[in-house]
Amino acid sequence: MRFPMHLSMSTITDDQHHHLHHHHPRYDPHDSMAYEYAPESHPPGGGGRGVGGRPMGYALSDISSSDYTSSWRRNSRQGILLLVTFIIELLLLVFVVIVEYFLRWTDVFPLRRQNFTCTDTSISCTSRDKQLMADFAFNADVPDEAIYALSFCVPPLVVLIGEIGLCTFAEGEQKDIRLMNKHCAVPQIVRRLLRFLGVFVFGGFALMVFVDVTKIMTGRLRPDFLEACQVNETMCPLFPTLGDSACLNSDKMDIRHARTSFPSLNAALSSYAALFISVYIHGAMRSHSVRVLRPFLALVFILLALLGGLAEYSRCVSHLSDIAVGFAAGIAMSIYLTVYVLNQFQEHLSQSEMVHMMRAFIADTYLPYEDKSHLTRPSDHLSSMHIPRAHMTPVPPSRMSDAGEGKHQRRRPHNTFQRDLSQSVDYHRRHQSYLHAGSSHM
Repeated sequence: MRFPMHLSMSTITDDQHHHLHHHHPRYDPHDSMAYEYAPESHPPGGGGRGVGGRPMGYALSDISSSDYTSSWRRNSRQGILLLVTFIIELLLLVFVVIVEYFLRWTDVFPLRRQNFTCTDTSISCTSRDKQLMADFAFNADVPDEAIYALSFCVPPLVVLIGEIGLCTFAEGEQKDIRLMNKHCAVPQIVRRLLRFLGVFVFGGFALMVFVDVTKIMTGRLRPDFLEACQVNETMCPLFPTLGDSACLNSDKMDIRHARTSFPSLNAALSSYAALFISVYIHGAMRSHSVRVLRPFLALVFILLALLGGLAEYSRCVSHLSDIAVGFAAGIAMSIYLTVYVLNQFQEHLSQSEMVHMMRAFIADTYLPYEDKSHLTRPSDHLSSMHIPRAHMTPVPPSRMSDAGEGKHQRRRPHNTFQRDLSQSVDYHRRHQSYLHAGSSHM
């Protein structure tokens, strides 16, 4: 059997697989490392012999057992590396969760205790001022625990629904990852869910640690600090500034909470979750049939986050500057994780997908109409055509102008990408008939 030039493994038909398996027992059609091709210097139809005494064209050379062993060892090392990395990242997540627990729900870490006065209007907000929000649902009083639960539960639910939909209606095959051996395979949907949800949970707790560390370092008093402290008014005219000793409230956690206003954790978490969902909706769901649904869902989550942050100001829980900084911290964390860590929830393109995109680009740009149909068939040989890299060729010094003008008048660098790509396409079109003639001898 003879193989034409530039023949890839994806162009071998079922009959050819059967022929290869009959004459080469070690041939595995699912193993891309099973055979390699050796070019020859004579054109098809000549009388020469190829590598190993085979006919002219591209000859198949058997892979020895050492190649199979090296391939298996390489895949095994990659699987072990993935498993070790997963364990390390899981331990880091547990560590961040433990640190956040001690920061927020215990008094292990010290707190900056700022003195106050009884006449400070910025901390004199009372329950009468909170009645301004009486016309809103629940008086706009949403517990902090509800904000935490919604921020950590709604994005994973949206990601889970989206990944199930993508797995159900996706056209391409799911790419599995083998951890230790070929029998231990992780489906693509599980891998994506672990990666997306793991990064989201880690980012959420890391954001909480950042906010709580800032809170205990600044110790800014909340707008309703005097009411939460239950200050002893008899001590106000005696001392210009007061401390915790003037508070009648004996609950240390309430006083600690009233001293940690900057920045707003609710604003940071809600903005982080809303932007994370928005980027996921636009990055993972790229179907043309959801042009209105995507911005609608993204704007709904962003609006809910904005309302949740402003409600804190209306209920005299945080200052406007606290809410603004909280929004900024949540947005910064979300952009960093979604854009730079998760690559906007997009999979890296494989070599075949990149070749397919290049085929469509060349067909639409350079080839005539009658030649475009060859690029849509899987049996074309464009995958082996050389695609030049974009580069700039500097102008030699000899081509510059005179020495007096060279310092001020230099020619612009010439971009050779267009020329090289046109030459590659012309070369492919000239040899296309030669390639089809060689494939007829199979």
